[in-house]
Amino acid sequence: MTTYQSEVQKLNRPQEEAYYWLSDFRNILPKQQLPVEQIKNIECTADTITLEIETFGSVSLSIIEREEYKTIKVGAQQSPIPLFLWIQLISKEGNTLMRVTIKADIPFMIRTMIGNKLQEAVDRIAQMLALSVNSSVNNS
Repeated sequence: MTTYQSEVQKLNRPQEEAYYWLSDFRNILPKQQLPVEQIKNIECTADTITLEIETFGSVSLSIIEREEYKTIKVGAQQSPIPLFLWIQLISKEGNTLMRVTIKADIPFMIRTMIGNKLQEAVDRIAQMLALSVNSSVNNS
C-alpha cells in the first residue's frame, strides 16, 4: 500500500470537540464545497457516505474504527481501489492539530499516473475537514 499524508491543519476547537464533530459524516460533508458537476447521488449517515464520482464510479466510505479523541479510521467499502483513510488529532500547546493519511493499494503503473493527484486529494480533504470544523465554531 502506498501512503499519502496531508499537511498538518490547525483546528479552532478543543481536541474532544473536534473528534466528535469529525466522527459524524453528517457534520463534515459541506455540499457547497464539493465539485457538484462531478459528484452525484450523495447519501450520508453518521458512519457512512456513498457517492458517485464522474470518471471514478461509485464510492462508499465507512468509519470502521474510532480511538476516542485521537483517530478516526475510514475504509472504502465500494471503490475501484482498496483504500483506508485516517484522521489523526493531537492537542499541542492548547491547539488541536489534524493530519489526514490515505493508504491505497494502487498498482505501480497506475500509481505513476495518479500519485500526484492522490497527494493533492489528501491535502484537499484535510483542508475541507479543517474548514468544516473551524466554521462549526460559529454555528454550534
